[in-house]
Amino acid sequence: MKSILHTCVILAVVWTGAVFAQDRFPGQVDLTPMQQAIGHTAEVNLNFGNVMIRGFAEGMRSSNEQLADLLDSVAGVRVMVYDDVDTESLRPLYTETLLDLANDGWTPALEVRGDDEQVDIYIKESADVVDGVMLMVNGDDGSAVFVNVYGMLDPYFIGQVVGKGLDFDDLDLDVLLEMGKDDEF
Repeated sequence: MKSILHTCVILAVVWTGAVFAQDRFPGQVDLTPMQQAIGHTAEVNLNFGNVMIRGFAEGMRSSNEQLADLLDSVAGVRVMVYDDVDTESLRPLYTETLLDLANDGWTPALEVRGDDEQVDIYIKESADVVDGVMLMVNGDDGSAVFVNVYGMLDPYFIGQVVGKGLDFDDLDLDVLLEMGKDDEF
């Protein structure tokens, strides 16, 4: 009987851990369908999870406390930028993705429609935090951009940043993109 109980407890812990891992970041969007529909490699493909984001935050804490605090609330960032996209063929999936976001509780924060261009920012909120921000661009120049920032973003802090501006002088994305190319940091 004890071995059955122990087995059940272990299975429950493993199962619960798997469930929490899947639902860990409600603001995280699966961009795989977009990647598959576009059919070629992104010009920019940035995918940082919680551990990397925390490392960046601590690395800049002494020089930019405000930016470090902002990064502390981010669990992950996904950025994909494509060129040479058949944006007309992408439009139905783009629209379907927007409907899926809306059906999943995301709120359209910004929608811009040009002749052949779409720009959308959707926000996923829970009771006290912003769970995620999703930016999608289907450009008229053959470009497509997808940016998903997710975590437990403090809306008050976001309001302060938007209201006062944020000093991004210490954030050099070129250095981050070059890290994998060189042995020296």
